[in-house]
Amino acid sequence: MTTTATTSTPATGTVAATGTSAASQAAFDSSGFLNILMAEMQNQDPTQPSDPTQWATQYAQMTGVQQSVLTNQKLDSLLTEQALSQASGAVGRTVQSADGSISGKIVAVQLNGSVLQATLDSGQSLQLGSGVTFS
Repeated sequence: MTTTATTSTPATGTVAATGTSAASQAAFDSSGFLNILMAEMQNQDPTQPSDPTQWATQYAQMTGVQQSVLTNQKLDSLLTEQALSQASGAVGRTVQSADGSISGKIVAVQLNGSVLQATLDSGQSLQLGSGVTFS
């Protein structure tokens, strides 16, 4: 699943973000676990029954993994929001690359994953990172 967030800025520029959601990767949930548990119980060997504490342990581990996935999703969302906030502040400002070869006024900033890419009024593109100066 791809998500895109766009923000308008007072300096007549736009900021966009694109990313992949971790929710699309985590398809197994508690109902799936319970379905597997019921199938194991129905098909177990009566002379060697399964240990119920093992099922409880597996369920607790699965729940912990789900909570970790949800926490990571929230963290990713917060980091994206922070990057968008910083990017919107850059629109309308003048920027110069670390080596001085590219400079101009930022008209748009796009967030691709964790990389901020600025589009300048000259049509050039500049990756915003260390060494880039704003004025």
